[in-house]
Amino acid sequence: MKQIRFYRLLTALALCNAGSALAQSCEHPPEWPTAFQIILPLQGTITVGADVPDGTEIYTSRHSSASGAFVRCSGGPGTVSRTDDYIGSPGRPSAFDRVYETSIPGVGIAMWYAGTKFPYNAGNINVGTGTLTYNFNKSLDFSLYKIGPISAGVLQGSSLPRARQYTGGSGSINLWEAQVVGQLSIVTGTCRVGDVRVPMGDIPQSTFTGIGSHTAWQRYEVPLTGCPAFFGRRAAYARSDSGTVERADLRVANRIGVRLDPSTAILDEARSIIALQPGAPGAPAARGIGIQVAWDDESPVAFRAFRDSGLPLTATANGSYRIPLRARYYQVEDLVRGGPANAAMVMTLRYE
Repeated sequence: MKQIRFYRLLTALALCNAGSALAQSCEHPPEWPTAFQIILPLQGTITVGADVPDGTEIYTSRHSSASGAFVRCSGGPGTVSRTDDYIGSPGRPSAFDRVYETSIPGVGIAMWYAGTKFPYNAGNINVGTGTLTYNFNKSLDFSLYKIGPISAGVLQGSSLPRARQYTGGSGSINLWEAQVVGQLSIVTGTCRVGDVRVPMGDIPQSTFTGIGSHTAWQRYEVPLTGCPAFFGRRAAYARSDSGTVERADLRVANRIGVRLDPSTAILDEARSIIALQPGAPGAPAARGIGIQVAWDDESPVAFRAFRDSGLPLTATANGSYRIPLRARYYQVEDLVRGGPANAAMVMTLRYE
């Protein structure tokens, strides 16, 4: 009987200790009676090309404060957990880890800290036997991502999820609460590519004196019209106790890539020489020559591969640009025969 009573006494003591282990908690002091409020700026204009890979960050914003806001924790020894998470539902999950859809199709959002997206275990507060004054971190980022084809529009900060850091255990409180304030204009669009006919002239057969002989370059330009304004993407802003500034070094300039695909065979890949089109009945095509195509600096175009156009894109809406190229006849066989000497290419643009 004595052994049974001793066992019950130990059980009671163990339960008492377990109850005290759950007693650690934090509270707002009179000096800071509510959760610290974090404002994340959303502003400016970005242009997102249709060919920017899904999953690419297109906007980022940071808040960092040196405010002395704190909480008081007691009930130790023990720990109080902290979690960074959203207030309510952040929205419909996208195909990307912890990135959520926004009101603009193709644009997703994630809140994050130190490279880790929410929800995030922010670590524990170690509470001793006395009262701990805990000055918590007040830094937070959010990013927007391309998660699919983007529709142009204005993204309102009020439509984006809010976030918080809260304590676990009994008496849970929010240490800070965050919201996105402002709006972001998102521009999309493409250019119209004009058809170009390049007059190569009537060339005497005597011009070709052997393999490698050629005519003079004919310079021409492919016009691009109706282009959108190119503001760049990955705009970045930082807010601190002294205000909001743009982190201009993080903005990525828009680019247009160019690819040329000939409608006839490639005779010489290294020199970018293509075959002539077949002639019509009764008018056979010339033989022994091809057409060499080059960029304006006379370097080979490298068919069927994208290359940066190098165009100086501007923030002017409905803009116009011109892509300069060169072409010439090039002898590829020992014998040359006269006749029509035509070829065609298709230009494809890539928007980033």
